[in-house]
Amino acid sequence: MRNIYINIIAYLFLFGCGKKESTALVTGVDDQFSVKLDTILIQPSRSSQVGRFEWTGSEVLYIDHLYGFIESYSPEGNFIKRELRTLQGPEELASISSVSAHEYGFTVKGEGWTFYEYDREWKFQRKYTVYADAAYEVDQLIQNPVASSTMMYELQHYNDHFPVSGDYFYAKVDCEHPTFNAFINPSFYKEAFLVAKISRRDGKMEQLLYHFPETYQQYRFVPFHIFFDFHIGSSGKHWLTFEIDPTIYVYDASKSLVRTFGVPGVNMRTSYPETRTLDVAFDTDLYRQSRFKDGFYKDIFVDEESDVVFRTYRTGTNNQAIGEESGNPLRLQIYKSEQLVSDIAVPGKFRLIGKVADRRYIADGFYDETAEKQGFYVLSF
Repeated sequence: MRNIYINIIAYLFLFGCGKKESTALVTGVDDQFSVKLDTILIQPSRSSQVGRFEWTGSEVLYIDHLYGFIESYSPEGNFIKRELRTLQGPEELASISSVSAHEYGFTVKGEGWTFYEYDREWKFQRKYTVYADAAYEVDQLIQNPVASSTMMYELQHYNDHFPVSGDYFYAKVDCEHPTFNAFINPSFYKEAFLVAKISRRDGKMEQLLYHFPETYQQYRFVPFHIFFDFHIGSSGKHWLTFEIDPTIYVYDASKSLVRTFGVPGVNMRTSYPETRTLDVAFDTDLYRQSRFKDGFYKDIFVDEESDVVFRTYRTGTNNQAIGEESGNPLRLQIYKSEQLVSDIAVPGKFRLIGKVADRRYIADGFYDETAEKQGFYVLSF
């Protein structure tokens, strides 16, 4: 197998609301698979440089977290219109954390556990707060934790997203129980649930899904690498990837494990520091160091129609400083029919968010605060 390499072949500047800044040609496994990555710059009406992009199926949404608005753009970067802003209308939307576009419209996460539903024309439908069925007294659960109780969990904030399927959305969840947690309790890695199925009607957590894979039993405690990502396909299948595990897990619509595949990343630093004390949970330097120096698998995106799976991973770095996670080198694996066909370096905040057309995809991730530029990527092969 020949070495994988990146050859930047051109810098292009186009004028207009959207501007294509660069094109890169990259090659994959055995030099038989090529990928092109374009950077599409946009010019929001205001920009805090703190936001994210999402894909609606036809338009790119820019969500500015600090200024609190959503604007839509074409895949070429041309401004279309402002879709929503905070404190607008009867919904009393106070902030915008993330947006999930689906066939019925848009599900918007506001402050805390509050969600807002809009139709496809951005007309407000309803709002609700996610809640757990109070089957136990809180004091009972503190003394005797019950892993299967929804009361044990809260929405996870790291790398969050909320894919919608019918009358439900799915969310990553955390458990921050004083004794049943990832820092001191080995049973946590066997019994804790990871994803909640939540009603879009009233916000009730209806079901808890999935556990950590057996890979986590190889370690004592690795609490700073308990994160994971998942994708829901149009067929109802779920794909999951975990930070310390090269395997990708595929579940059918009934949530039964049906397949696994995956290849380890290139030159990853995987000597994960283990801990046996809760004190490290409050040490932000240790957390930041683990996100910067360690290698781990990150985001997954699936084009079910074309049988293509994309997964990013951070390689880790031996840099003696402690930097931000986005400074930890990022690579992208591309699987075709579950066979690895490409493993390439990508920008540090790269995150695939949608399919534009056959072999053409949209990715979040270009923010340059110093140059006051921001935009998204278009990947094609």
